[in-house]
Amino acid sequence: MATRNKLNYLKTWAIKRIRAYNLYLIPSAILIAAIFISIGIAVKNSGNFQIEISPNQIRPQDFQPLVDFYAPLFSLKTSRGTEIKLEDLRGQNILLVFWSTQCDYSNQELNDLKQFAQNHRGQILVLAIDYSEPPALIKEYEQKQNINFPILLDEKGLVANAYKIEGTPAHFLLNKQGKIVSMWPSYASSYNLDDLLQNLKN
Repeated sequence: MATRNKLNYLKTWAIKRIRAYNLYLIPSAILIAAIFISIGIAVKNSGNFQIEISPNQIRPQDFQPLVDFYAPLFSLKTSRGTEIKLEDLRGQNILLVFWSTQCDYSNQELNDLKQFAQNHRGQILVLAIDYSEPPALIKEYEQKQNINFPILLDEKGLVANAYKIEGTPAHFLLNKQGKIVSMWPSYASSYNLDDLLQNLKN
């Protein structure tokens, strides 16, 4: 809050100086640019804000609004027609991954996700949720990529809407009680996937 007050003061001071010295001959665009460059430097140096964030810099604890809430329930079928109800999976730790076969980031993290599923088999159930793609395409993709976890079909996108998904991939870690204990709203490397587990309490 103190940093923002300083920034507001800086803007007010700059405007007063412009008016006081009648600097009307200098293009206003240059003055505005100079002000915002100064503000950007001040923000960056303050350490309270991060201007550029790469996927590996994002931490799950930076996205807390959904954490500790019960995950929205759903009932979806796999590409082979098997129905899976989230409520029936209580008592298991679950990693939900919203993704799309057409998403480059989803494809990039696939090998790490398969390795994660293998490493934590019996401890965490990995469920991928694909939305707005036909079952035949998903079934072919599963066979081609040798997927070792279920892919659920959210053809109408209703489950994605319930989880407020705005892009893929997106990851939600659920505990045995069905609460979201951690999340990752971006591409996840093997490090990121393991990092999710830090907030998991058995």
